[in-house]
Amino acid sequence: GNRLLGGEGERSGEAILQELIHNYAMQQVNALSNDSGRSIGGSNLRTEVAPIMMICFFVCLGSRDTKGMLKWLRGNRLAPYSIPQYKSHHVQDLKKMVREKFLIDLSNEKEKQIRLMIERLENALTGF
Repeated sequence: GNRLLGGEGERSGEAILQELIHNYAMQQVNALSNDSGRSIGGSNLRTEVAPIMMICFFVCLGSRDTKGMLKWLRGNRLAPYSIPQYKSHHVQDLKKMVREKFLIDLSNEKEKQIRLMIERLENALTGF
């Protein structure tokens, strides 16, 4: 968590979670007709993809052992990970966010956070 936030010093687990985990309401945006009356780029699009980041933060920060966290989620009948043959696309989604960083107006700090999550998730998923 401290690596994701960068900067100096150590933060408590609670401080890390308060800074990273947010409640995001998914906005319904019709990207084809754009009849929502707002731009679908920049901060509006970033709001749309924020729930992807939240679940990735949860998986990466839920335990020091990310692979263990994924195993726990797989065993939890309330999580989609427990569904046989369920395949999450978290890493692919995060990589797409980095590729499209200019479209979603991603800051250098957020890009660094996403790259750290990709690394951690890829390491955990190796042989999973």
